[in-house]
Amino acid sequence: MNDILAAFDLARASDLEADIMNDTAREIRNEIDKSVIEEIRWVLHLRNHPDWHLVEIPWEKTKDKYFSWSEACAWVVEQFGLPGENYETHAGENQMKFLFKHEAHAIMTTLRWI
Repeated sequence: MNDILAAFDLARASDLEADIMNDTAREIRNEIDKSVIEEIRWVLHLRNHPDWHLVEIPWEKTKDKYFSWSEACAWVVEQFGLPGENYETHAGENQMKFLFKHEAHAIMTTLRWI
């Protein structure tokens, strides 16, 4: 009888593990789908604003050990305000993308952070 209960517990545990694995896989697929959809939206946005200027700031700059992403972000907000009217942002896998309405703003950001 104990063998039967042990086998039942093992089967139930295996089912639980399978459910957890399936749920985890589903969550990962959903996250991937969200990021792909966001990338597609960003590409479409770039196409709709061909006269805007793209600047990509990497999350980590290997040549500059004093680089601080929070400082770069704060600098952009201090200089140009919140995203919306003057620029828009998109977080990529390896960099933050800024799309500036004015070329001068893109040049200033590039000179300061790239």
